[in-house]
Amino acid sequence: MARSSRGEDARFSFWKQGFDSPTGYEKPLLSEAAFFMHFIPEMDVRTSSYQTRLKFTKPLFYEKRIKEIFLLNLYINRSAVTSLNRTPVILSILFFCAGNNIAHAQLWRYLNDSPEKQKAADKALKKEASEVITKKMVAYGETLSYDIMTHTIKSFDGVAAKIDLWEKPFNGHVFHIDLPNDQLIIRDFSGLVSVHHLSHNLLEIIYSPRGGSDEGYDNVLLLGVDKGKFCIVAEMQSVYEFERSKVYGLYQLHLKLQGTNIGNYQMFVKVLDLLRSENKGEKSYDKSTNFVLKFDKARRIFYTDKQKLDAYIELEGVTPKKLHVRGYYPMINLGEYQYCFFNKIWYSVWKDVTTGKVWMSSYCKRPISA
Repeated sequence: MARSSRGEDARFSFWKQGFDSPTGYEKPLLSEAAFFMHFIPEMDVRTSSYQTRLKFTKPLFYEKRIKEIFLLNLYINRSAVTSLNRTPVILSILFFCAGNNIAHAQLWRYLNDSPEKQKAADKALKKEASEVITKKMVAYGETLSYDIMTHTIKSFDGVAAKIDLWEKPFNGHVFHIDLPNDQLIIRDFSGLVSVHHLSHNLLEIIYSPRGGSDEGYDNVLLLGVDKGKFCIVAEMQSVYEFERSKVYGLYQLHLKLQGTNIGNYQMFVKVLDLLRSENKGEKSYDKSTNFVLKFDKARRIFYTDKQKLDAYIELEGVTPKKLHVRGYYPMINLGEYQYCFFNKIWYSVWKDVTTGKVWMSSYCKRPISA
């Protein structure tokens, strides 16, 4: 689902409006446009022919009243906004009225669609944190809270390093990973799946980037610290799940670290690739492949080999620019999926079948100002 622009926020506000209803209800309401401005960007809605899945990426502070606010306002304040296309409004009603089911696969395991499940997921995320600080903020008339989770690992140069993980509500889906003198961000962030101390000096972060309808993704990010700066040791897609007419697919990585220090680290990667299809002419399969990643002590990364690359990166900024990358670079080669370590960041690598050009993109990176 396309996101609404955040530049229009100032044009909309909460207001009270009384009306006759069976309950004598009087509450702050949002215009239809404001609803899409403030709520749709904060959730991912995925549907299939079998069920509707609703994944909230923020605390469910509107869980009990979001349906009635939206549905009542649809009828009462219809004249307030005349330019809104009614098709997404109707579809959204269907999404909200449908039952929220949890699929069997890993991607939707952390839906937090009830207070109990949200508490359990929050507890699991905080399990290995050395400290959790809860901050409060006010947005759109509501007092919201978010956690800053601190994880302490030993840096490669032998010093204790405190890493802060946090995401502020209504902040454009940006996840922050901070050291006192360094910072990483993950844009298009959907949710945190798990945080695990892979070893005394390696932190494993599994997160979900925002995906499309009937598709879901998890990425695994391995971090270390050296001389007060982050080392992005590896970043790979760990889950890709999709569902379409009579087809279900699941791609999943399992990582196993061997060794006790950077002198003898090895990473064993088992790739599971599953396709179940009832379509004529499309074969189902269930296969697994094993890979071994070496550790580069100088760069502080895991990799399989070095390869020659001729690719392009779309640079961020007001004016679109392309960076042409040519040369030999460390790679993680997992067969169909490849990743390149360039400029201290891991990029996924793929070929555009239309133009023949090879492109690179990344989720975790340093902010432009850093």
